[in-house]
Amino acid sequence: VDDIGNGDIERTIIGAGFGYGLTPVVDLYGELGYIAEAELEDVDDDDDGFLFGGGFRGIVYHQSQFSLHGRGGFRFITEDYGDDADGDLTEVELGLVARYAVNRQLGIYGGLDLVPFSDGDIDVSGGGSADIERDDLLGVRLGIEGQLEGIGLNAEFGLVSEEAFIFRATIPL
Repeated sequence: VDDIGNGDIERTIIGAGFGYGLTPVVDLYGELGYIAEAELEDVDDDDDGFLFGGGFRGIVYHQSQFSLHGRGGFRFITEDYGDDADGDLTEVELGLVARYAVNRQLGIYGGLDLVPFSDGDIDVSGGGSADIERDDLLGVRLGIEGQLEGIGLNAEFGLVSEEAFIFRATIPL
């Protein structure tokens, strides 16, 4: 948070995503999320918000058990922090992930995220405002994914540009 010193925003998000195969190796994806809790550092109150985004993702390289996956997209977040403060954030993100298939049911992966554009603001009733953006434009992503009775399960950690734990269940429609 610029103009008022460094600070973090903590979020708890419940979301859904979709993918639509444009080709056998390229998908159009979208994401929607309800931010159940949005909290500014050193502010006692919190509230909620929404997230939506989308982009393209695909397989860049595939050889035996190893593959490289790339993605590019945008994300928009609007949230209320309580105490008459709310904020909006727009980001463009790029990513490259290396995946190793341990077997047909299990894979491990790691990669890099690049956020070349991150811009937003926090407005406080009464006229105050502050700019917000990511401190680090480069992040690391580590995860494990598997299949259980046709449902994809995934646990992932985000490090450096964001500190995140993500759990996903993927159900094909």
